[in-house]
Amino acid sequence: ERFIERFRYKNTKAKQVQSRVKALEKLERIPPPPGDADAIHFNFPDPGRSGKVVLEISSFSKIYPNDEGGEISVFEGAGPLTISRGDKIALIGKNGAGKSTLARMLLGSEPFEGERKEGHNVEVTFFAQHQAESLNPANTILEELSSAAGGRSEVEIRTLLGAFLFTDTDVFKKISVLSGGEKSRVALAKTLLSPKNFMILDEPTNHLDIQSRGVLVDALKRYNGTFVVVSHDRLFLDRVSNKVWYAEKGKVVTYPGNYSEFRYHQGLRESGEGTAPAADNGRPAMLETDAGSEPADKKPALNKREEAERRNRLYRELAEKGIENMENWEDLSSGQLRTALKDLENKIHSSEEKKSELEDFLADPDNFKDAKRSEEVTREYGSLNDNLRKLYERWESVSAHLEGRAPGE
Repeated sequence: ERFIERFRYKNTKAKQVQSRVKALEKLERIPPPPGDADAIHFNFPDPGRSGKVVLEISSFSKIYPNDEGGEISVFEGAGPLTISRGDKIALIGKNGAGKSTLARMLLGSEPFEGERKEGHNVEVTFFAQHQAESLNPANTILEELSSAAGGRSEVEIRTLLGAFLFTDTDVFKKISVLSGGEKSRVALAKTLLSPKNFMILDEPTNHLDIQSRGVLVDALKRYNGTFVVVSHDRLFLDRVSNKVWYAEKGKVVTYPGNYSEFRYHQGLRESGEGTAPAADNGRPAMLETDAGSEPADKKPALNKREEAERRNRLYRELAEKGIENMENWEDLSSGQLRTALKDLENKIHSSEEKKSELEDFLADPDNFKDAKRSEEVTREYGSLNDNLRKLYERWESVSAHLEGRAPGE
């Protein structure tokens, strides 16, 4: 098209122009991909200001009956918990630790032993995967969001829907024909259109691609209210939280800062260094030890020279190969693993940027005129994808291993 436009009126180029016109007519038009998440910004409407204390829960317990007539204790003597205005809390823990149960308790929809007290002028909105069931199946996607738009223009609504993978005529699909994942995305977009000053979000990043997650992160960073979010997406939590609640062994321990800072505090607990984070009642959280274990000064002495040599070998291997190429990486100390995890994240970020550059090159047909160069880039792109997959897999393994380590390991 650029060639045609440039030389359309030059007699000396008439044949070439006509040739290009015929070739252009035969081409299939492919719509451009959605824009980067960085180019799409969504601002929450002002949710109104709550009191300084948003929610308080007294010391609490939660017990479920099981199928055998017995009981399952999820929480026992946990808390008390306090949520203050401006808190952006990541609620984390292993599967079965009671994260979603606690989220419903915060909402007030889950009964428990204890007291729940909302602060002044607090309005709560809740998102979970089952919220999709509350959508009107007779509405189109656009109609469903318009019902909660609060005066927002159709352009704003469609921009948000585009960020959540509903583009062009997709917005006219009926809710009734959508898949479960699509309904969940609609429900989340609807929640973002009409937030209150206290949001509880249970696994909001499920069914979202990278761009949609970026839009959600950007929106939550701009949000002026208070929220508690349950998620297994560590990178997402790292970017949006300023406090962590860790559900473990029937208790909830509070840590200051984001997910990375939580991992740092966990490392202090495991090594026995420093002080434990403060619980919401102001008392330091107790460091739990294995029942019946011997005091550290009673344990058999190790050969210090052999231990030092072993650790030096591991450190050299880590420095030379990177943790993604180590076979015995699980022998590294928690501190080394946390450092390696950060290094992995930096490598992933750099690789994603390089991948984007290569994709731009491969998307330009003119670059394939140089067959040798295009072949080299194609091979590089394939190798980069393989390495990225390896980095992501090792990142997941190291993160899970760190999370599952017992104190002192």
